[in-house]
Amino acid sequence: MTNTIVLEGYVSKIENFRYNGDKVGIRFDIGHQVYHKNAEKPEEKYSSEFFHCVAMGGMVNRILAKREDGSQYVEVGSRTTVTGRLTVRKNTVTVNGKAVTYENVAVIINDISVSAKPKAKANKEAAPAEAASSDMPF
Repeated sequence: MTNTIVLEGYVSKIENFRYNGDKVGIRFDIGHQVYHKNAEKPEEKYSSEFFHCVAMGGMVNRILAKREDGSQYVEVGSRTTVTGRLTVRKNTVTVNGKAVTYENVAVIINDISVSAKPKAKANKEAAPAEAASSDMPF
């Protein structure tokens, strides 16, 4: 059986973590919006879904690499495609004195590509563009 998944979406919340003592891994979420055509209220037309992604080993170096312009290869907001395998881990925590077990699904990344850098944030203090004389209605 093959366990391969391909996800495309926008990166959010990149975090480093340690495993096997001194090794560094990276986890981030890939999100996308889902359109609900039958929603009655405008604020319910879209919802967001996030998928947990984990990178270890040589993939960490690839994610942390810098572009020629000095920017990070994978940044929050960049449109990214990951290929990997699904994992399910069970975790048990104590809540109000009771042991609660939950499952965490994640994608262990085998390959990654960034198709678009994050959009630049608009400068609110930028001066309005001057209209050319050909834009005037008279």
